[in-house]
Amino acid sequence: MQLTPIRIRTCACALAAVLLVANVELAADTRVYRCENAAGGIEFSQWPCAEAGEAISIEDRLTGWTPTAGPPATRVEQAPRRKAGVTRVRSAAKSEAACWNKRQQLEQVNRKLRLGYSPSQGVELRHKRRGYEDYLSELCR
Repeated sequence: MQLTPIRIRTCACALAAVLLVANVELAADTRVYRCENAAGGIEFSQWPCAEAGEAISIEDRLTGWTPTAGPPATRVEQAPRRKAGVTRVRSAAKSEAACWNKRQQLEQVNRKLRLGYSPSQGVELRHKRRGYEDYLSELCR
């Protein structure tokens, strides 16, 4: 049988497929061996021990983040109603003032970031900036 480039590629592809399937099967049933070394210490290996050792089977589970349940809903007591028009005007004025203050604080943090900072100050400044930007995006126009 003569080895031509086509046959070599075919054999290489077949060998790669066999190795891939074997690797998937090994990953599904992962075994670790617990052995004692010459000094009496414990070693873990993927290969069986030369002497008596204990085989430990590890389940391959998918891991990931799952959100936890939020805090239980509580009943909020409502304050007695006041004149709706006045309250809205005051709350709008207060919220506009609060937004203006947050914008000023954000600009101050950005100014400090442009001027330079130490690594620990940079972490704190970026954290503040993120908080101010979140506040502005959620509560301000």
